[in-house]
Amino acid sequence: SQVRGLRLGWLREIFRRIHNHLVVKIAKRRGLKLGDMSLDKQQVEAVVACEDAQLVLASAGSGKTMSLLAKIEYLVRELKIPPEKILAISFTKKTVDELIERCAVKGVEFRTFHGLGNSILQEYQSEYLSKRRLISEAEIKSFFERMLLLKCQDNAFARKLNDYILFLLSAPIAPGAFKNLKGKIRLNRLFLRREILAGQNKPLKPAQTINHLPIRNKEEELAANWLYINQLPYEYRKELPDLKQKADFVIGDVCLDIFALNKNGNSLLGNEYQKELALRRKSYKRAKQKHVELYSWEWGECIAFDNLAQNLTKNGLRPRRLPEKEILQIIQEKLSGEYEHFLAQLVSFLSLYKNGLHDIAKLRARTARWSKYEKQRAAIFLNIFEVLFREYEEYLETERLYDFADMINHAAELVKTEPDCMAG
Repeated sequence: SQVRGLRLGWLREIFRRIHNHLVVKIAKRRGLKLGDMSLDKQQVEAVVACEDAQLVLASAGSGKTMSLLAKIEYLVRELKIPPEKILAISFTKKTVDELIERCAVKGVEFRTFHGLGNSILQEYQSEYLSKRRLISEAEIKSFFERMLLLKCQDNAFARKLNDYILFLLSAPIAPGAFKNLKGKIRLNRLFLRREILAGQNKPLKPAQTINHLPIRNKEEELAANWLYINQLPYEYRKELPDLKQKADFVIGDVCLDIFALNKNGNSLLGNEYQKELALRRKSYKRAKQKHVELYSWEWGECIAFDNLAQNLTKNGLRPRRLPEKEILQIIQEKLSGEYEHFLAQLVSFLSLYKNGLHDIAKLRARTARWSKYEKQRAAIFLNIFEVLFREYEEYLETERLYDFADMINHAAELVKTEPDCMAG
């Protein structure tokens, strides 16, 4: 039966493609004219294709709005669909206003998703909506700000928040998590070393540390911030006259270098880079200089900071982490942009989470096959979000509020349960 189902699906797909091809060909032969709109081949295909569901992916400014308007005109003039039976939905009121202004067909209804959801709830006098007020995005953000400070009275929660903002928020992949130079460039240009970009004329926004020190790459930024919150004063890129070279960091009498090496001790930066590392190591050994190394591959294994702490301790430097409350205050004052970015991420994730009707346990299960670094990053964020989400839902209930996601979800439920909901 499964094979039969696959065959039927395959045949349906063939017939669908043949049908669309013929429709497009006929439309072109007839010289399809839709107002003053001049459509290219792909737009014509999108307009005349007869599908239960159709997805059009195109970049900004490529003519999606024109194609939508042409689709409406085609449905009315060519297929004789009554305009009042057509509903066009967009995300923003600005886009809806533009569609209304440009549409040549009268009687079509244009709405935002939220406007449609609200009208359905109002029309059917939803019990959920009665005596409730719609919470604004600014109020949601304000709630998260207050709740974060409240929850950060617990050191364990505060540590997760601080570590996420400092070391994980702006690093969606582990520094060093790449298989080739092309992959590294494609994944995240911010992680690239200036040496790589020098030969490709690519601009690089300098990373910055807690004390706003321009830094060469993401790995050095993470290391610098870790040293700062662990009360290990350092000098960055200090010249070592006796060795005729610079160390990435000098902490007391210990030099720290971050080497772009994988687990096998190889680097994508080529043979010259490998030779340079060998010479640096010899110089340190010859001068009997205390030297600690951090490797790119250690980020992906989530052991970089643990190994760094152990190696520094062996050399007489003991990391002493600042109190979590003080670290959070430093983040708010000196990395305010990152803190605001995290709040925006929370608000955005909340909307996606509720609109998608997701479950925290299932989201965690989906990360099972991810890399160690990605799994750890997701786990810390979900742990923070889960605590805040419980408080948020309780706050909505206590204050008799609802958000846009609640509106859409309840409206969708009404559409399913009320037979005449969409008939009107």
